[in-house]
Amino acid sequence: MNSENEIEINDELIARYLSGEASPEEALALMDWLRQPDNKSHFEKFESTWNAVGNVKKPKFNPQQAWSKINVQKEKTHTHFLGMSASMVRIAASLLIVAVCGIVLYLQFGRQAQNTFATLDQTDVLNLPDQSKITLYHQTTIDYPVEFNAHERQVNLVKGEAFFEVAPDKQKPFVVHTATADIKVVGTKFNVVAHDDHTEISVEEGTVLVYTASDSVLLTKGLTSITYRNEAQPIHTTPTSTVNGWAYATQKLVFKNTPLPQAIHDIQKTYACQIEVRNPAINECTINVTFDRDSVGKIITLVADVLNLRVKKDGDVYILEGEGCR
Repeated sequence: MNSENEIEINDELIARYLSGEASPEEALALMDWLRQPDNKSHFEKFESTWNAVGNVKKPKFNPQQAWSKINVQKEKTHTHFLGMSASMVRIAASLLIVAVCGIVLYLQFGRQAQNTFATLDQTDVLNLPDQSKITLYHQTTIDYPVEFNAHERQVNLVKGEAFFEVAPDKQKPFVVHTATADIKVVGTKFNVVAHDDHTEISVEEGTVLVYTASDSVLLTKGLTSITYRNEAQPIHTTPTSTVNGWAYATQKLVFKNTPLPQAIHDIQKTYACQIEVRNPAINECTINVTFDRDSVGKIITLVADVLNLRVKKDGDVYILEGEGCR
């Protein structure tokens, strides 16, 4: 990818720019390259990843160095364009000065300030300036602006899993960027799991547009799509296997003829607890029950009562004992 002045714009140059090591010519070329929406999107994703891994270093643009380059350019202009009038040379130099000053102002004031929110071994909630709410599961990182711009509300899910409850605003769509796809909504609820090589998007409420460089799909409640890093692969859409996947955010668990091992998996994810089964026959049981913001202790006790099991607690571990369902 080349800019108009033939300087190649690649990730190495973007990294130099973000670390403040790009030359004035490279900065000028990068600004020209960023006029294209696809290029700008690539840059923003790269910048978000750069910030997330801790390589944050303010871009430096040396005005004195830029001015010296301008003077050199003036001399070259005089050498190579002897046929031009003095007034034309002055006009060309003035235009170059204006361009450089514009870049200095952009670097100082034009870029949105970004925050990073991350979780370790816990679930946490991020409340955004527009009243939207994001619940982040364990080991999740998201970048978001201090203030949204006038046209879109954009965030970048760097890694992990998050449940989005987006405040309605038809004038300012909400966009989630991931490594393999972009997700655009107006106001809805959906879950996103961002892996290095693919992204899973499941809809709880409303309509969600999922798109890549080569494909797009509209998702509604009860559907899940998977996008891949290999852009040649189309977006894959299937019915959502279970609504309990985002119970870590809603605290609502619905079991309908659910095998007990699956129910235990969902309970453990929702409440970050540990459940053990002493008799393998217990895993043959199924349950039909709904829980809504109940405590983990109450949930496990009720499951045991329904299945005629006993519950013991050893430290932080819940133990189910009994004859099972063979």
